[in-house]
Amino acid sequence: MNTAFNMFNGNPVLVRLKVANVTVEYIQRALPEARIISENTTHTLMEVIVAGEEGILRWIFNQRQFVEVLSPQSLRERVKDSIKEMVKLYDM
Repeated sequence: MNTAFNMFNGNPVLVRLKVANVTVEYIQRALPEARIISENTTHTLMEVIVAGEEGILRWIFNQRQFVEVLSPQSLRERVKDSIKEMVKLYDM
């Protein structure tokens, strides 16, 4: 299985995402290896193995409020830290 994502490589990382149902079909096309863990009326939980965190981190920011990283905690913290830096940048 090729786990490179957005041209980035690294050690395999299992990523769990909470995805807004309005984007699940798109996410499945973008991440064909992702598997659905559970679904409800508003969100779907998905897991995917990727190579390192950098590529998926950049991709997550393209998804805006429609994707939340649930794990690993290291990736979740990187998302939070990046958002804090963006808030500072835009004086919010």
